[in-house]
Amino acid sequence: METEARAKALARERVGCPDEVEIGERESEVYRCIGYPDHVNDELQGLRQLVYPNEVYIYIDTDTGLVENVQWTHD
Repeated sequence: METEARAKALARERVGCPDEVEIGERESEVYRCIGYPDHVNDELQGLRQLVYPNEVYIYIDTDTGLVENVQWTHD
């Protein structure tokens, strides 16, 4: 029963999330909609790279806090 309640709460949090991360989306919305990355790379000049499972990379402009680019690799 506790698992069901947790799942419903998570679904309520993600209401209004797009199916995919969109260019121009706020970094906070990325975290809210798809969760926290496995790794954050702050070594890029002007960009923060969020590394997600399945080789998904989201680039955040550090000045604006908005998604600048999304990349993923396919097998």
